[in-house]
Amino acid sequence: MIRVRLDGRLLDDIQEVSGLGLVDPRPGQLLWVHCEAPDDPELNAIAARFHVHPLAIEDLRNSNQRPKLDDYGNQLFLVLFGAIPLGDGSIGLAEVHFLLGNGYLVTVSTAHLPALDALEKQLDLRSELGACTPDMLLYRICDSLVDSVFPLLDGVGRQIDEVEEVVLTNPARETVRAIFDLKRDLLTLRRITGPQRDLLQSLTTPRTDRIGTDTQLYLRDVYDHAVRIAEEVDSFRDLVSSLLDAYLTSVSNRLGEQTRRLTVVANFSFLVGHIASPQAFFLGLSLMAVSVPTLVYVVIRLNNRADPLPPDHIRRGRMARVARSALSAPAGMPRSDRDRR
Repeated sequence: MIRVRLDGRLLDDIQEVSGLGLVDPRPGQLLWVHCEAPDDPELNAIAARFHVHPLAIEDLRNSNQRPKLDDYGNQLFLVLFGAIPLGDGSIGLAEVHFLLGNGYLVTVSTAHLPALDALEKQLDLRSELGACTPDMLLYRICDSLVDSVFPLLDGVGRQIDEVEEVVLTNPARETVRAIFDLKRDLLTLRRITGPQRDLLQSLTTPRTDRIGTDTQLYLRDVYDHAVRIAEEVDSFRDLVSSLLDAYLTSVSNRLGEQTRRLTVVANFSFLVGHIASPQAFFLGLSLMAVSVPTLVYVVIRLNNRADPLPPDHIRRGRMARVARSALSAPAGMPRSDRDRR
């Protein structure tokens, strides 16, 4: 399905590509044909009607292009992008191909673009805006596509503020998912903002005769907007990277704090459970590296209160050691040597 406008006025009776042969614009009139997500028969009909170069036809069939500009002499081929909000709240891209020739402008988009709807509503109210040269209509469409990114960037900025508040107060698992969603949206914009900015800059110079001097002045304003968008995308990417670092730091700090609390609770439970049994307490203390000052103080107090062994126990212990040494010595060893052992 296509939409056809002649000097800004919509031709309601032409909705199929086959009806383009019925349109015969007079010299000085501008024909604008917009086709949304066309199939192969529609592309073939457009190529036959406007004598599209074979390389341009190949680019029309393969939609994964970068912003580019090709001058085929009798026709100018451009690729630009517009940003569209997706159903899940993320940002998507719609590719728009331009065929600019004498008295006509053909636009082919890969998806529905609200920015073009807004431009067509303006033409419905003021059709004289479409009664211009093809390069001036190209400027109006480029301006609509570039400006459509600003509301989406405002939404990204608000999401960054919300995620930053959550990271600083109560980070959760959903927080890191939101951060990576933001990184994905900004990466999507980053893919086209830089090349599109450079392309628009080339349109502001006398690179091709099909872009008039007056139109170049207007396109400079569009180029300024593209520069602002590229700078905002880069700054937002830096902010999101900082948010990810802050999230990881916050999670690490919370984990360390919880570990310290559990250590204090475990040490306290250990102390309470063994305070009545000094022997078990000392055995457990030898197996654990306890650094709590309170436990050190308790150990010292228990040490002072412990009763020494009776002298007869010490004497019996020495005699037992001498007997074990005598029994374990070799039979041929002199007694004096056994005693020394």
